[in-house]
Amino acid sequence: MDAQEKELATNTHKDTAVEAVATEATGGGSELLEVADYIKPEVAEQLRRQLTKAKLSPQKGLIYLASFPKSGNTWTRLFLFALFNPLVREDTNFNLSDIAGRAGQMDVTFQLFERILGKPHYEISDQEVAQTMPLAQKLLAIQQDKKVFVKTHLCNGAWHGTRTIGLDTFRSAVYIVRNPLDVTPSFASHMNTDIDGSIQAMARPSHFIGGRQKKFDLEEAIKAEKDKRPELSDEEAKEKALSPGQIPQLMGSWSEHVSSWTAEPDPRVIYMRYEDMKHDPADTFHRTAMHLGLPFSREEVIAAEEAVKFDKIQAKEKDQGFKEKMGGDAFFRKGKTGNWKEEMTDEQVRRVIRNHHEQMRRFDYIPEEYKDFGDQLAKNAKQFAVGGITGVGRKLTYADKLRIKRNQKKNKNQQDG
Repeated sequence: MDAQEKELATNTHKDTAVEAVATEATGGGSELLEVADYIKPEVAEQLRRQLTKAKLSPQKGLIYLASFPKSGNTWTRLFLFALFNPLVREDTNFNLSDIAGRAGQMDVTFQLFERILGKPHYEISDQEVAQTMPLAQKLLAIQQDKKVFVKTHLCNGAWHGTRTIGLDTFRSAVYIVRNPLDVTPSFASHMNTDIDGSIQAMARPSHFIGGRQKKFDLEEAIKAEKDKRPELSDEEAKEKALSPGQIPQLMGSWSEHVSSWTAEPDPRVIYMRYEDMKHDPADTFHRTAMHLGLPFSREEVIAAEEAVKFDKIQAKEKDQGFKEKMGGDAFFRKGKTGNWKEEMTDEQVRRVIRNHHEQMRRFDYIPEEYKDFGDQLAKNAKQFAVGGITGVGRKLTYADKLRIKRNQKKNKNQQDG
């Protein structure tokens, strides 16, 4: 369990309606207690009642830093931390893992749900996770004195009939979007898979990250931890096996994720393209700071961005390590734009464009050399939509399939002719 998770599970705000309950739930101490001590069903029931009744002032809403993984979320959080902490801008001798752990809350740690539901994580169903999410987000908002920046990879939609992002706790959001051609190899490294596996995962509508075994077996969990990291002692592996980790998080495909946050106009949401963060950082970060109403000058924004430039944090990870790294050689891997040209085949590039061409076109992500291919995909999609052949949730009928075959044959004959 890292420092951020401990802080999330134990932090309470002295002036809130849930102060007494939250203090009792964590033992009132600064260190996270054992599961048996801080999970109390009777306390959880009282906490749920108080959270359900509690009203949030506009100043208490959450500020989401949302993205598909490997799109620049952690870099954005580091920038915001440097913006709020002049010492980071003035002294480069900071610990990368430490400030990343303090640069924003997480809405997906199981401790939050264990406290609210009063049961250990391996007894909590996915449906309970979904239904408890609005209360977990409200608790995050209530227990803070200052602006609450929340890192999330959640799709902005619904799961088990409950919104993943509660409307009454949502104050504003920054959505960070990156070309899926560059996300693909980075995501592959992060998830310990290959390029083809990454392409497949990024196109899957039911794509989840996080979660835990449905049936918890301690011996199997310990073995799994030691298989991942053989250097762990038995006791260390047991501690990791018992650590709740992160709740299952519905992301959907890359296209669905991007669309869920950006397709509908919402004055609370601003998006940043990763490419603009790299090539025009001063204007991009300053525009974002203004959207969030942050009281900082352009000069302070530039100084904060300078303090956490990608090559600097990349060097720090190499020297110090980084506790958020899951797979691959490094978390801050290359950070380049257009690196897909060196890492993907033509066939793989076309698969990514085929899967995501609609959203890629919105953000000007289809490479010039593939514009004709993208245009043809758009034309085909329009023809199918007009013909009523495809639609969300609709299966092709036998007549549909015959019509598609006839059209394909007709097109082939025209090309041969």
